[in-house]
Amino acid sequence: MSDIFPKKFIYNELEPLYPFNNTTELNIQPSTLKLYIVKTIPVECVDYYEIIAKTDEPSLAKIICVTAAKDGLKAVREYISGDTLSDLLADKKTLTEEQAISITTDVCRGLSALHKNGLVHRDINPNNIIISSDGKAKIIDYGIIRSFTEKKSSDTVVLGTPGFAAPEQFGFSQSDKRTDIYAVGVLLNVMVTGKLPKDRLAGGLIGDIVKKCTHIDSAQRYQDVGKIIRTLNHREMRGKTFPERIFLSLPGIRSGKPVRTGLAMIVYLTELIIAVTFYLNIPPVWSGYVKVTISLILWFVVPLFCIHNYLGIWDRLPGFRNLSRISQAIFFSFLGVVSFIVGLVVFSVR
Repeated sequence: MSDIFPKKFIYNELEPLYPFNNTTELNIQPSTLKLYIVKTIPVECVDYYEIIAKTDEPSLAKIICVTAAKDGLKAVREYISGDTLSDLLADKKTLTEEQAISITTDVCRGLSALHKNGLVHRDINPNNIIISSDGKAKIIDYGIIRSFTEKKSSDTVVLGTPGFAAPEQFGFSQSDKRTDIYAVGVLLNVMVTGKLPKDRLAGGLIGDIVKKCTHIDSAQRYQDVGKIIRTLNHREMRGKTFPERIFLSLPGIRSGKPVRTGLAMIVYLTELIIAVTFYLNIPPVWSGYVKVTISLILWFVVPLFCIHNYLGIWDRLPGFRNLSRISQAIFFSFLGVVSFIVGLVVFSVR
């Protein structure tokens, strides 16, 4: 019996305490009285567990080692004191939005670490998430995790948990990080409503996020879990009126930093003074008002949206949402500059 990847841990010291099922059991290390979870894993998963073991992410249950035993390969992971999300929901039925946002954020951080290493979990559901005694959510099971290969058009049909499995898990295309994003959307909806999205969709911002996560076309979903985290935790928007959201989303002001907010306010006030000055100094005819209005829109409004991605415009226009962030920045910055130049041309027309 030998470790498949080296760890300062002696598997021989463990003694079984309680079997959860045919592949997973609770063990204890008598010398330290520490508890561990031991799981039998297939040989093809060894490389994935090795990657996870080397990943320092608090939202992932830590893999201690993988060892060859007489009855198969054993993965040893840390024991986490707490309740599974499934048990929590069985007791409370639903969670508050704040609780759901906190748990989803933790899950997304764990998935982000997996995705950065080319891994897809493929079975995010309440049974595979535990809420530790300190209130943090951790992903605890890596049973059907797989790596993502660009050249493959599909992978082995593994459905994961009914209701949480994305359409591509039925074998029509290959699972990738957007497969996990689909499950995150379902998970978020279940925490808030107690129902799957198809039975009852959450309202407001949560519902919008769920709809985008669970779009049947993976290209229309969030393309990265980091975007979900940023959207969920834009807390100052929650409970605000539409005009307040528009104002708080302005570049500079949305940063929440006093210095940047102050500078942004100076810029916007200057632009307002320029606009008022133009209106006061044109002939009182409709053609003049129309020309100035169009010019101001092309000078200030269009560049505001394009260059600063105001209100997430980069991800809202069909055909552009799937571009890389760099490509989006280049294209929309160019569009903003062109708009400003066209504004100058319109204003110069007699």
